[in-house]
Parts: sequence; C-alpha cells; structure tokens
Amino acid sequence: MKKILLVEDDALLNKTLTYNLISEGYDTVSALNAGTAAEQAGSDGI
Repeated sequence: MKKILLVEDDALLNKTLTYNLISEGYDTVSALNAGTAAEQAGSDGI
C-alpha cells in the first residue's frame, strides 16, 4: 500500500485531513512542518 505524507502547519486542519484520509483507507503519516516531514519520510520509507 502506498503512503501519504501530509504536511500541514495548522494543527486542526492537519488532524482533520489525516482522519479523513485514514477513514478512506489510506496509510497516512502527518507532519506539522517541513523538518518533521523530512525526518518521517526518511524513517518511514515514504
């Protein structure tokens, strides 16, 4: 399954989008900023 890396700095919007994507069956990883996203992309194999 492909993963989606969601990067959104608004915490409420990030949480809402992540919830919706997971509800639709997507494997989703979220981050609040570019630095965190880069770390997660490396460690999660995205």
